[in-house]
Amino acid sequence: MEGIKGLSMSEGEFICQNVLIGVVPKFSYEKVILIQGIFGPFKPQKPLDIPLWLALELKRKKMCDIQSPSWMEEEILKNMIELEKQTAETSNKLENKLPGYYFFEIAILLLHHAADDIENPVVLRTLIEDIFEIRKTKLLKEMKASSLSKERVK
Repeated sequence: MEGIKGLSMSEGEFICQNVLIGVVPKFSYEKVILIQGIFGPFKPQKPLDIPLWLALELKRKKMCDIQSPSWMEEEILKNMIELEKQTAETSNKLENKLPGYYFFEIAILLLHHAADDIENPVVLRTLIEDIFEIRKTKLLKEMKASSLSKERVK
């Protein structure tokens, strides 16, 4: 399946891992210097933002808990579904309401690798899949309408 702007889902997943996400470290360390920036100090129970890829690696090593993004809450996702249903086509109006360009990919990664840090992960996964399906249906409908209008012009 192709992602937005011709990227595959795996390419989008790779790119989104540079997004900053909140973590609560379980260790102490002064700072980490990366191309993307300087992160730290890491202190137990003191939240900070780090790149998603680093958060996932620290989570894998049981060195942190990952904080859910503010948009990854049941009520917010339900509101997004209602907004998607009320709007017949995909539009910039909706994109402004979305929590970020790669929110599907971020959600999938978090639900797969940090489900124990997320409240109601099964419900959230279902809501996120619903949003994805609604958007996919709208895009296919728009593509079909565009294709039909081109045929009429010929």
